[in-house]
Amino acid sequence: MPTEKAYCTGSEFPPLEPGVLRLYSMRLCPFAQRSRILLVHKKIPHETININLSKKPEWYLEKINQLGKVPAIQKDDRIVFDSAIVNDYIDVTYPGEKLTPDDPYQQAKDRMFMEKYSQVIVAFYKIFYTRGKLDAATDLLKSLDLVEKELKTRKTPFFGGQSMGMLDVLLFPHLERCGHLGKFADVLTLEQDRFPLLNEWLKTMMTVPAVRETSTPLDGFMSFLKTTGTGNVDYDYGLDD
Repeated sequence: MPTEKAYCTGSEFPPLEPGVLRLYSMRLCPFAQRSRILLVHKKIPHETININLSKKPEWYLEKINQLGKVPAIQKDDRIVFDSAIVNDYIDVTYPGEKLTPDDPYQQAKDRMFMEKYSQVIVAFYKIFYTRGKLDAATDLLKSLDLVEKELKTRKTPFFGGQSMGMLDVLLFPHLERCGHLGKFADVLTLEQDRFPLLNEWLKTMMTVPAVRETSTPLDGFMSFLKTTGTGNVDYDYGLDD
């Protein structure tokens, strides 16, 4: 059985069992969480190999993804990487509830909103790596106004309608962490008056079993955030020796 601990430089490639779907992940990576949510939600059997993104295994760069990013999936000789592409592939390839809209125009609208949403991700990492500077927090809050506006336009509990859709899965990990950032940077607060729909959506998402199971605990996020500033990131937080 593969270990939950992150594989790093110098590690050996864990043997791949024929016919078994493998997810290459990192336990606290929001992009990898997108694929973890989907795999759990669709009840797709798989194994997970976690990667140390600071000291990547040579075999990961050589065999799986030369970009060195997660997530990636592998089944036999087929490899797919990039979270949105991985999720699209999983959704159309595996049985279970399909989360991508059937309507091509709705698909286009969701993708167009993802382009706008990229502002949230840029602003998120700005505050993450500057440790909560005021101007970074201002940029993030301004970008989150786009999310609030989109929820108001859609008038549904989920971005996908009455139930979770693919857009919800792609948005949740970073938005969950935006709430966590408020515990670290007191200049960032998802105030109820400013973000009533976003706050409600976050609560609604946590009613989905797959989201609860793969959610990022505050203590784990805080440990990861703090160790990123030390040059010795704790990828194995909470795991036994």
